[in-house]
Amino acid sequence: MADDNRGSDPNSERRAGERHLACFPAYLEPESREPRLALIRDISTTGALLLTQTAHQPDEKLALKLYVDGDPNKPRVVRAKVIRFSRCSFDRADVWPYNIAVQFEESLGDLQQQVEALAAKQRELGLSGAPRSRP
Repeated sequence: MADDNRGSDPNSERRAGERHLACFPAYLEPESREPRLALIRDISTTGALLLTQTAHQPDEKLALKLYVDGDPNKPRVVRAKVIRFSRCSFDRADVWPYNIAVQFEESLGDLQQQVEALAAKQRELGLSGAPRSRP
């Protein structure tokens, strides 16, 4: 099965900030549906690419609970808008069948150090690649 691309290529670079490849959980809270678990694939101060179990439409508003500072009892809640989504290829879609790109309503500049530290730790452990920056 090919990607059902309802937006642009999820790997294309559109964010102004440096992306940090790091995998950590988030909860999506769409305005009209139950909260769902998601996995952040990469994140910057202006947006994120997430793996999800449900489809989301461009311009859909979400609340995201981010767990980036190590305290599972105190998530950072941010408002975001879905910019694009795509269906993953069949060989990658067993648990997380969708990619969604979101843009945060407000910059997360205050979390930059925590995100960088988490990404560095995961790289140290061989769990992710080097950060990508916009050309």
